[in-house]
Amino acid sequence: MKFYLMTDLHFFSKRNWLADPYKWTRKPEQMQARESEEIIREAFDIVLADKETNTVIIPGDLTSNGEKTSHEDLLKIFEEYTAKGLRILVTTSTHDYRQKIPDAFSAEDLHGAMSFGYDENYEFKRFIECVPREKLRGMYAPYGRDKAVSVHEFSMSYTYDLDDEHRLLAINDDYMTNPEKNHRRGFSNDQYEWIFGQINKAKAEGKKIVAVTHHPLLTPSPIYMLIGKNDMLDRNLNVASALADAGVNVIFTGHSHIHDIEYHTSKNGNLLYDISTSALVGYPPAMRKIEYRDDGKVDVKTIVIQNLSRFDLKGQSLPEYCKESFFGMVKSMIGAMSKDFRTFAIYANSISIRYWTTYQFWWIFKAFGKFVNSLTLGKVYKVCKKESGLTKEDIAPIKDKKIVPIIVGFVEKLFAGNADIAPDTAEFKIIMGTVAILDDIVKSLGIKLKGLLGYSTLKEVVEPLVYNNGIDDYNALIDPLTPPEAKDPLPEFKSNKGSAIIIGLIISILLALPVLIPVGLVFGVLIALRGTTLFNPYKGKNRKVLPPTVD
Repeated sequence: MKFYLMTDLHFFSKRNWLADPYKWTRKPEQMQARESEEIIREAFDIVLADKETNTVIIPGDLTSNGEKTSHEDLLKIFEEYTAKGLRILVTTSTHDYRQKIPDAFSAEDLHGAMSFGYDENYEFKRFIECVPREKLRGMYAPYGRDKAVSVHEFSMSYTYDLDDEHRLLAINDDYMTNPEKNHRRGFSNDQYEWIFGQINKAKAEGKKIVAVTHHPLLTPSPIYMLIGKNDMLDRNLNVASALADAGVNVIFTGHSHIHDIEYHTSKNGNLLYDISTSALVGYPPAMRKIEYRDDGKVDVKTIVIQNLSRFDLKGQSLPEYCKESFFGMVKSMIGAMSKDFRTFAIYANSISIRYWTTYQFWWIFKAFGKFVNSLTLGKVYKVCKKESGLTKEDIAPIKDKKIVPIIVGFVEKLFAGNADIAPDTAEFKIIMGTVAILDDIVKSLGIKLKGLLGYSTLKEVVEPLVYNNGIDDYNALIDPLTPPEAKDPLPEFKSNKGSAIIIGLIISILLALPVLIPVGLVFGVLIALRGTTLFNPYKGKNRKVLPPTVD
């Protein structure tokens, strides 16, 4: 049994522009809203041309932000391609509806309240009518639920027989589990019971479950737990373990826009593989072709859309085009980090760093930005000569290489998967040698990172950003009942500089106390005032509103 999995279409109707969208030079952004229709049609054309399967499964975020125009125009595309022979099965998610539409910029909560369209000057500040959640039930019923085996009405989740042996468990996870505490999404108690009831029913009928949901159950990267923890499915590891113990060993997810494959082992020793797919209109512009084989293995292949037949890419491939836009944004964000709060805040919000967080910690971001924009590998090497094991001759060819492009590369591979700074390179040794020093400092201070980050060392967080030593994120043959083969051993980097660095800092602080005490008092007062509307312009009735972007 084979099907295509594509997610996070974020379709944005061209009716949401008051002028020709191609009249303007495009702005750097994570997703190609302007070209979303052309990309979606190209993906559907690829499926149409495939004689092995006609099935497309899409787990949520069908539209940019729930615009009525976007839903109407996307449904026309669905109707056109189903008439040509495609079987399209969808669930909706948090970007597919908005419950309230304010009349003007105000104290209304931007998150989850509205969407915006472009005006005649390509300014993203015109309100667009959105679809409330309850209307999605009827709009998308023809794409799965009308022919479902079972439907959970409130959540709009359903089961659907893909063939005689395989049953789709399409889970809508847009339920806000604890709105007073956070914005995490997950399952209600009633939905949870329905899910496991359907799993047991399928097993009793001899059906194999193909499970999809929108929010990731397993973190696509350790760093994601720092920047996107609230974007994980609520109680994610508990749910992962419960699914694994119930016999669901593979689930397909989206939302993070990260192309990744992870696995989890429950306390009972059962496995769950979370196969996360990048946004179709992001970078990489990819979908997956999945085969559930007769031998029980799941063959996962990635199809990256290379060209657009309906849009002139001016000689670029589509991945190059998307990468230039996305990472042009990242470069702009890092460049603005040291000098331009407004620009940095707008771009940072696109990678899940909220405006308030940016405002609250701007002084840290600014200082870090100045520091990192001046760094080279040669400067870093001076700190970690011993730990890296490199000589001056080893680093001579790269000593003037800036750190910022390496950081941009980390972000690129975070989303694209398969980080590829090989362990035998000088870059890998300098990066991980520096991390070894930081880990020794943390250890010397007695800080327990497990409670703060969910990981025991900084190495566990950084190393996957540098080199993928696990499952291939693009193409993999997965045995759902067997863990992946043991990883190749990576070089170990150790440091004993932590205590010396800490002692040096303490002496420096003691010498600077006559200056630090009055400065610290002033700083403490400012920190206390940051929680008030006086010092937080993004809070309260008269708050300032940055040019809006979508979470």
